[in-house]
Amino acid sequence: MPFQTSISLPGLALATDAGNLIQETEQQVPGSVHYSIRRYLRPDGWAREDVGMLHYEPASSEGGGSLQLYFCLTGNTYCARKGKDCDNCSVHKDGPCPDRTESLDMLQFSFTPSFLGQFARGLNESRHITESVLTFKHTRTFSKTVPLCNKTRTALEALLNHSYTESLANIFVNAQVQLLLLQSLSCLLGEKEPEVFECRFLA
Repeated sequence: MPFQTSISLPGLALATDAGNLIQETEQQVPGSVHYSIRRYLRPDGWAREDVGMLHYEPASSEGGGSLQLYFCLTGNTYCARKGKDCDNCSVHKDGPCPDRTESLDMLQFSFTPSFLGQFARGLNESRHITESVLTFKHTRTFSKTVPLCNKTRTALEALLNHSYTESLANIFVNAQVQLLLLQSLSCLLGEKEPEVFECRFLA
C-alpha cells in the first residue's frame, strides 16, 4: 500500500533528498502494516521540533481506504558502525568519532482495512470517530497532528534501534506499531468530528 501523503515542514524535502540517506528499512508485515524507516544526515542549523501526523483516507470505489502515521524525529545521533543510535561507546573515546552522525529520522506506517477492522468495538459509529475510522466508514479525508508523548517516543526509539531479524523482527515491529496506533487513536476517542479533536494522553 503506497503512502498517500507526508509531513510538511519548511526545508524537509531538501533535507530528505536521497543523497542525504544513511539508512533505510522498508517492509510489508503480512496482514498488518507497511512501514518505512529512513534516516538522513541532519542539515547544519536544523531546528525543527519533532512532529507526528495521522492521515486518513476513506474507502471509495477505487480502493479500500487507508490510515497512515508519519513521524519526523530530529534529535538522534546515528552510529554507522552499529547501524543504530549512538550509545556513547568507548571505541573513539579520544577525539571525534568518525562513525557518529547527527540524524533526521522519518518513520511512516500504512495500515490495511482488514487489520484495523479487528479492533473496532461495535459502538455507534455516528458517535465515536475512532470506530468509524477503524471500519473506514468515516466519509471525510483528514490529517491530525499526533502529540509525541513519552510512550510514543519510546516505541519510535525501539523501532529505530532493535536488532531482531526475520520473523522475530515482524513480531517486534507489529507490537511496537500497535502501541503507536493506540497512542495516535487515543486522540480521537469520544469525538464526533475531526475538526474538534482534543488529544487525551494515556496515563
